Amino acid sequence: MFIPPMIINIGFIWIGGLIVKSGLKNLHFYNKIRNLATSKIKSLAAGEVEIKGTVTPNQKDPLLSPIKKAKCVSYNLKAYRWVRKRKSSGWELMYEKTISRPFYLSDDTGYILINPEGAKIRNDTYSTIQGNQLLPEVAGELNRIQDSAKMPDFLKKLTNFSISMGRYKFDEIFIPEGESIHVMGYTVENPNSPNNPNVQRLMIAKKDKNDFIITDEKEDDLQKVYLMNAITLFIIGLFLVFFGLIQVFNIVDWINFMGGFQ
Repeated sequence: MFIPPMIINIGFIWIGGLIVKSGLKNLHFYNKIRNLATSKIKSLAAGEVEIKGTVTPNQKDPLLSPIKKAKCVSYNLKAYRWVRKRKSSGWELMYEKTISRPFYLSDDTGYILINPEGAKIRNDTYSTIQGNQLLPEVAGELNRIQDSAKMPDFLKKLTNFSISMGRYKFDEIFIPEGESIHVMGYTVENPNSPNNPNVQRLMIAKKDKNDFIITDEKEDDLQKVYLMNAITLFIIGLFLVFFGLIQVFNIVDWINFMGGFQ
């Protein structure tokens, strides 16, 4: 299929613009982390905050990571299947699930409830395993999906047989109990506080479309990551934009040049 060069070059400009936009977002995160001071929990006020403390799970709703079986407050599990193709082979994502539970963060002045729902989690605590069988959690979830699908029984059996035969890799990233983390988010009203005087009035959670970050990285290291991401994305994006513009103007000049001989 022939694609006109002008369309291809406009595509370069469009993709470059998207990459530059992503760089601006990383620069925004960098400036926010650099300018937002870390507060003590006892002195928290309403609005955007940054705090550092130790993770304490809500014992009423315990959570275990699927692979390591570690006590945690949030985990992301990914399952990959090794796929062989004509020209290449590799791991293909077949399943992903994130589960989070509200938890407490404490420092030397007090503690506060954190609702991690919707947070951007950057964490280096992870586990990886490979094998020829699915994890029970993944197998159970896939079976539930197939049972709810409207397909003949023989197709379900064929699909189950296909899934059971293979090579798999499982990755999990989780926030373990007792870990020291940074949280950057907003203090909001705890919905349970009006009905229970023993519950704190404020909690930290995602507010609208505002940034909400939970990480175990040091603040300086996190700033470097976002700054380097921003610089890299700017370079790549601007290169694509300028390359596309140069090619577009070359095509326009060539068209005008040819028009002069008509």
